[in-house]
Amino acid sequence: MNKQIIIASDRSVDDLNSIENRLLTRFSGGLTANISTPDYELRVGIIKSKLKYKEAANDIPDDVIEYIANNFEANMRELEGAITRVFAYSSMMCQEK
Repeated sequence: MNKQIIIASDRSVDDLNSIENRLLTRFSGGLTANISTPDYELRVGIIKSKLKYKEAANDIPDDVIEYIANNFEANMRELEGAITRVFAYSSMMCQEK
């Protein structure tokens, strides 16, 4: 069938002890990538990209983008939540004018 699957885990294949050995050997034969927390520049890029997608890139000042990038480092969900809140607040403020 030649199907592909993607498996995500917080551990490497070598550390997955509770999975059958035949599956572990298949996983080890595939591509393994370490995904780490994005650095500051990447977080700024992600924020700008998300704002551009929401057509709000010019509405949010750079110091707000820097604040978000500096204060939401550990979790991408939190970063996206902060972007959503800033976008919503910005949209509400524009409607009030």
